Amino acid sequence: MEVAFFIKLIKFLVALSILILVHEWGHFIAAVHNGIRVEVFSLGFGKKLFSRKRKNTEYCIRIIPLGGYVKLAGDNLEEASNKPDEFLSQPIYKRFWVVVAGPLMNYLIGIIAFWFVFSWGYTALGTKVGGLVEGLGAQKAGIQVNDKIVAVEAEQVNSWDTLVEKIKKYSAKKESIKITLIRNNLKQSLVVKLLPIEKQNIFGQRIVTRGIGIIPAQPAEDNRVFVRYSPFVACWISLKRTTEMTLLTYKALWFILTGRISARQSVGGPVAMFDWFAATSTLSEFLMLLGVVSVGLAIFNLLPFPALDGGHILLLGIEKIRGKYLSKRTEEIIARIGYSVLISLAILITFNDLVNRGMLKRIGDVYQKFYGYFQK
Repeated sequence: MEVAFFIKLIKFLVALSILILVHEWGHFIAAVHNGIRVEVFSLGFGKKLFSRKRKNTEYCIRIIPLGGYVKLAGDNLEEASNKPDEFLSQPIYKRFWVVVAGPLMNYLIGIIAFWFVFSWGYTALGTKVGGLVEGLGAQKAGIQVNDKIVAVEAEQVNSWDTLVEKIKKYSAKKESIKITLIRNNLKQSLVVKLLPIEKQNIFGQRIVTRGIGIIPAQPAEDNRVFVRYSPFVACWISLKRTTEMTLLTYKALWFILTGRISARQSVGGPVAMFDWFAATSTLSEFLMLLGVVSVGLAIFNLLPFPALDGGHILLLGIEKIRGKYLSKRTEEIIARIGYSVLISLAILITFNDLVNRGMLKRIGDVYQKFYGYFQK
């Protein structure tokens, strides 16, 4: 039990360290490239566990590994002394690239992780039919349970995701499609009508799409396939998935802000991340999740909110319009509000994680046992 938990903890800490280091390294390398002195490069917060100074930068590891930071010389009005190697001495476009470099590195590591998985290969759900929806095109055309679909409109499909993608592609421009399948080791083709299907999308909304009405077989050994793409195709798919994920995330954030979906079921924090990484059993699963979380962190950091990189970019835009810095007092107020809200949000997300996983109840049960013991 302890060994299993330790392995899960190691996976979580490795993933978290990669995400933090990549993000902060982005800020660091952009600052150095633009001639800005970096005073501190820290992995974690709180008390120092390790520290070493090289040239003008102190590199340190701190006790709380849930984050990190890069401290730039003269990055606020109180400390700035107009030296040429200070952050505020640089033109706005240089400061912009230093700020945006962190999220861009998270995007890059996400794309690289996806590319590695798609080019190295991964196990996916196969195209074996496990069920049919009553009255829809597949049943009417004669498709049967245990048929293995191998092509849609002469385009080969080797996984259920690819099959769904091809059906969706043709549903927008055709009334029916040709499905090629294997039944009893014999290949045959059927023309299947595309009919309206009501279902839930990823946001829990009821939508109507057009499909053929098939359900995948359970992911047993005989319905698992190994999917692998050429490096060039894998790169294209990685870029496409990253773009789709970005658009879907911003759409989800808008739905949360407008109350159309619940934040409680849609937002996860460190506890959720621990569970996600703990559940990975292969390198491909670990890297795929690492890519997803890295892109998610990039999206979150680019939100125009104080204390986030997006908030700093917004302030640079305001400075560009005004033609001068914000006042020291205004800068302090914005920073305090931003950090207060960010800390409150972190607490709420962590509390949400604990509630969703039933951990608060377990903590309460343990407390009741101890309380009852000492009352005897």
